[in-house]
Amino acid sequence: MNYKKVLLGLILSSLSLSTLAAQVNISKVTSADSFVPGYLNSTLDRVVDSFSQALQQKLAQSNKVLVKAEADPALRQITKKSIARFEYRYTRNYKSVTQVYHSFSGETPLAGSTISEVDKASFNDLIEQQMRDNETLVTGKITEEEYEATGRYFRAASFARANDAEIKAMRRIEQDMLSGKIVRGGELTVYVNQIPCESCSPLFSEQLASWSEIESAEIAYLPQNRSYFGKTMTEEELNANAWYQHLVANDGLATTEAEEGLQAAFTSNRMTKTKFANFKHRYNNSERIRGSTAEVTGCGL
Repeated sequence: MNYKKVLLGLILSSLSLSTLAAQVNISKVTSADSFVPGYLNSTLDRVVDSFSQALQQKLAQSNKVLVKAEADPALRQITKKSIARFEYRYTRNYKSVTQVYHSFSGETPLAGSTISEVDKASFNDLIEQQMRDNETLVTGKITEEEYEATGRYFRAASFARANDAEIKAMRRIEQDMLSGKIVRGGELTVYVNQIPCESCSPLFSEQLASWSEIESAEIAYLPQNRSYFGKTMTEEELNANAWYQHLVANDGLATTEAEEGLQAAFTSNRMTKTKFANFKHRYNNSERIRGSTAEVTGCGL
């Protein structure tokens, strides 16, 4: 046996395997000085503003004015959604490019008067059109039939989790790579408003880590506060709560005052921006917001 050839083969095999896997790091944000809440707040603002601008265009088509019933159902939805921001950096024609994906769990926020499936699809397109050149709003919600279909790399563990913010964003990124909108081999930075749930964790630790299309991924999540579960829940009730137990077991809870402040900064902004009176003010300033070219991106964790 030629041991030199065998050794060389093992080395080349090892190198080949390493190039087929992305370097993935998942971490809890702990520093009070972290910019992560700001990045997530920016994404939340873009979700609210894109809904506002799309709603304004829809109402203008029929010469209607904004009333609470048109906006409030969507605003209430947004207060409950998981929010995720994916920044993909790659090189095209020797220039560095960053594409930002704003994602949220579940369905796209809709105008209150949007009822038919045709109207929903139309408003879905309209809200996506409010994004700037370097942004993508991850809309849509796949059906169970679409979930069962093959042909996609990124899949949720079950259909119940198929429309979580994280899996929706990765499906869109995969789709954009296949279409040529973005280039393979870049770096991904992800910010999530709380630790990924049990079914979404393998998306990062297994599927993304084995994906050969990117070089690396940094995922940062905000710790969740104990107050999220309310003041009335007893320890016994908390111990019976599956989500609470997932947070405890996976370092997803805030354990210091600084960590509690991170989640509070995000939650406070979300509650402020989704109050109808505040929403109406931004709605009336949609043209100024739409015209802004400010690009907010994270340059690291």
